[in-house]
Amino acid sequence: MILRTESVISKVKASWKNQKLIEKFSWLDKNTLTVIEAKMGYGKTINLANFLEDEYYDRVYWYKLKKSNITELDFWNKLTKILTLEDKSIKEEMDQIVSKLGQEEIEIEDFLEEFCQKIYDILVEDTFWIIDNFDKFSLNVDFLNSFQFFIDLIPSQLHIVIISRGSINIHKFAYWQITGMAMKIEQDLFTLDINQVEDFLINYYQLTLTYEDLERIYNLTEGWIILLDLIANRLTKGFKLDRLLNDGNSFGLIFDYFNYEILNNLTNQEMILKEFLFKTSVLGDFSIEFCNDFLNINNSRALIDKLIKQGVFIFKIDDDVYKYHNLFKSFLISKAKLIYDLKLLKQRAKKIYLQKGNDIDLVDYILENGSKEEIVDMVLNQGQGWLQRGDLSLLERVLSNLSAATIASNAELLTYHGDVYQQKEHFDRAIENYLQAEEILSGTKNKYLIKILFKIAKLYAFFTSNKLSVYLDKLRNFKEEFSKLEVREFLELELVNKLLSGDIHGLNCIIEEAEMGESVYKELKAYIYLFEAKADKAEELFKELESQDKSLSDYLLFYSITLPITYNLLEGNLCTALEYIWSHLKTDCKIVKEFLNYYLTNTLELFGVYDDKSLKAEYDNFIKSLSARKIDFSWYKAEAIIKLMVWEAFYGDCDKGIDYCSKALNDLNYNKYSILKGILFRVLGINYYFAKKLEAADKYLGIARKELMGLDNKMYLSSTALILAKVNRELGNDKKFYRYLEEGIKLSKENGFDNIFIKSSLGGFRDPNRLIPILLEAKKAKVEEDYIDGLLSKIKLSEYTRAPGYSLRIKTLGGLEIYRGKTKIEDSDWKRKKSKEILKLFLINYGSLLPREKVCNILWPNKDKESAIHSFNVALNSLNKILEPNRGSREDSYFIIKKGHSYGLANTFAYYYDIEVFERFIERGKNSDDELISMNYFKEAIRLYKDDFLIEDLYNEFIIRERERLQQLFLEAANQLMKYYYRQGDYKSTISLANKMLSIDPYFESAYLYKMKGYHQIGRREFSIKTYRKCKEILNEELNIDPNEKIKNYYKHLLI
Repeated sequence: MILRTESVISKVKASWKNQKLIEKFSWLDKNTLTVIEAKMGYGKTINLANFLEDEYYDRVYWYKLKKSNITELDFWNKLTKILTLEDKSIKEEMDQIVSKLGQEEIEIEDFLEEFCQKIYDILVEDTFWIIDNFDKFSLNVDFLNSFQFFIDLIPSQLHIVIISRGSINIHKFAYWQITGMAMKIEQDLFTLDINQVEDFLINYYQLTLTYEDLERIYNLTEGWIILLDLIANRLTKGFKLDRLLNDGNSFGLIFDYFNYEILNNLTNQEMILKEFLFKTSVLGDFSIEFCNDFLNINNSRALIDKLIKQGVFIFKIDDDVYKYHNLFKSFLISKAKLIYDLKLLKQRAKKIYLQKGNDIDLVDYILENGSKEEIVDMVLNQGQGWLQRGDLSLLERVLSNLSAATIASNAELLTYHGDVYQQKEHFDRAIENYLQAEEILSGTKNKYLIKILFKIAKLYAFFTSNKLSVYLDKLRNFKEEFSKLEVREFLELELVNKLLSGDIHGLNCIIEEAEMGESVYKELKAYIYLFEAKADKAEELFKELESQDKSLSDYLLFYSITLPITYNLLEGNLCTALEYIWSHLKTDCKIVKEFLNYYLTNTLELFGVYDDKSLKAEYDNFIKSLSARKIDFSWYKAEAIIKLMVWEAFYGDCDKGIDYCSKALNDLNYNKYSILKGILFRVLGINYYFAKKLEAADKYLGIARKELMGLDNKMYLSSTALILAKVNRELGNDKKFYRYLEEGIKLSKENGFDNIFIKSSLGGFRDPNRLIPILLEAKKAKVEEDYIDGLLSKIKLSEYTRAPGYSLRIKTLGGLEIYRGKTKIEDSDWKRKKSKEILKLFLINYGSLLPREKVCNILWPNKDKESAIHSFNVALNSLNKILEPNRGSREDSYFIIKKGHSYGLANTFAYYYDIEVFERFIERGKNSDDELISMNYFKEAIRLYKDDFLIEDLYNEFIIRERERLQQLFLEAANQLMKYYYRQGDYKSTISLANKMLSIDPYFESAYLYKMKGYHQIGRREFSIKTYRKCKEILNEELNIDPNEKIKNYYKHLLI
């Protein structure tokens, strides 16, 4: 970055990145003019400098105005000097043009036309001119007119960015915005919210604070980064937070800053502005009308406008309503008390507040001047009204001024405190407060207890807790005292309880008759459809609910936000589920993120190619997290345990899966929840089946079938009947086999459950290949023959007469690993080396067939045709025995397809292949219009890429060619993801991914560049320099070339 003229800004240090600003800054090169308006200390300069340093460091010129009395001529002279830095040969010519302007030999418009022509001639790529402290010219009308003329003339490759502490009045700015020439970045983007404050403290200062301490810091700083920086710096040096926040001397530097930058800049002619500041410092939020009354004047609006233009810390928070920054207000009071009687000013303010009946102003007054009793009375009298009007921040402010002991001793205060936490989606804290309030009033006849019980019951209903029924029983004791609204709310809670207990028929009858809101009806009806396995109707209703832009707390059930994931997983629409999860992971709600990540694990598992143990660990961690929460999550814990049971059945230890069931039954009062009971026993039966304990499998699958019949859940009932058919076939119970077989197939046919047989899904099977043998047997027995033919045709198995009843799971990224069902094929199983080589050839040509002649030429190039064919047949037979040990000698192979004299892995339904998933993710990432979705697909593809394709084969040319093709796919996706990480400020991931890329391709220059940039951003300049030297050494020694210009320029920049 080229920093010149009035003030040279030293090299910008690496700093925390405000992602909202980065997104906005990414549009700088799309606009001719960008105006940045924010008061002092909000990081305008450093944030912009950091961004430009990363993206355009050699094409940025910085002009900082230092004097307010600079002339128009001086200004344009300075800008011409910037142009001469680009091309020194025009210096003399530009000096002459400026001289003519100074001697009034040419008009300003003529000068600007000549100036802009030179810009056209010289600039060939995007270049940025930054003009800092532009507010020093903001009142110079003549200058603003000439500047406006200049903006209309400059070429598209020049981008002007002006930085100002106050508002800039350029008449054509609105027109430029409409035509796409200009944009404005205002102070709200520089003001951090509480989540950004937390991120700033963790990532820049490695400070992890409690939520209460974060709130205290946020309430004082209001997201003002210079103050945050000061507090964080002192905390890292050992200062205690209480001392910092309560000691008036802690912010002496900031007060000096205010005095120098604001008060000292107000001239003697502007004493009325100082008077306004000092007197109104006793107010909270203040309106124009109130200030006029309070000060007995009629020009408050003009005074406020003037102060704002001069960068004073006044913020507009509503129409004609303003406030001071908290710390600036403290500063003003410290000055005002030396001149005025603040007690008299406050008494006058209170009198006007009472006359006008303004809650907000009165709250401010009482918080500053009232007693604890007055504050408590205010909450008890006004709290409900504030909540109904949505004034959550007002209630929160008042409660934050009461001690924890005061709140804990009063049931109503505890309830309001819980309400605040619930609205902020801190549900554990909410339930904690409500339960304390219940304890205080328990055993009394206090009617307020009814409200508390409803709040607790609603939260338990929301999180599908089995404690809901306990609180419904408690509420029934007060039923005669319910208001009309409470009668309706109680009905809704009972309906949720019916839903959870599985009384779908009863629920359906009631909601069709009962009076309830349309939204509640649709939400409950969506669950009914889901329980009845009518996923398409559930999806339709939920899309209607989502279109209403509902917040989390507007739903009856927390589960509803994950409903689209569930019905897509039931249908086997895995990519649709993934994209829904990724698009909703942007939420700030931690509990929602936690659940979405759990469902992400669940969805990825169904692809069949992920590391099994890592997925299991994620399920275990989710269960531990739920167990640590204050709210009872027994339903979700049971659901997660079911996922672990399924995992053990298909990938792990069935005995552990059986033990997990006992844990789930202990945690959950399952007799109240038929749906979970049915699914639990279904999965328990599956574990017994895989454990070869067929009698137990038959018993528990029978219990599951009975429960599911009562629920009329036809999808689970169908799949359970089909498993029972498999179990009874192996038990030799032909009669039961055919009965269950017919039942399962008939249910699937009548209800359109084809996906049970053709996709990995929640409603069907992790591996639908398990069902193919009984489908073929049903076809042979002429059971729904046409329907089965249609199913087999969909998965291209129409010509098959047998199947082994399992799939192959094939992993090649990092070395060959194959699972035959859940059995791993070990190295010792490969009796012939050529058998494995044939398989590898087939993998490279996955989905298609290879002529036998071509295989022979590759693997036996020195043999005659007859000998090569013999060797091929021997190796192929050995391969088939490995993949299907129980196949009869004359039976066709299920996995290796033969057509004429061509062979291959063309039965793609029968395999889970990591390369197929890897390429599918990359393709979907490339085709998505949503950057977030694209990057997540790339992230998952890279997660699959543990190492190179068949890394153990170093010399086979056909493998090397495929490996290089896949490397290129990996590097292209990783390069995009690496740059995305960098733009998002995730520098550790940037460096980590760059390292992985360089382990694959040590000459990949983009990885070196972003590794350098990443290290620089985390303050490790020395590692940036080492990275450059390593890059130069490798490229020079092995390719005899130098690093590219971008890398060399960035290295030069590091040395400045």
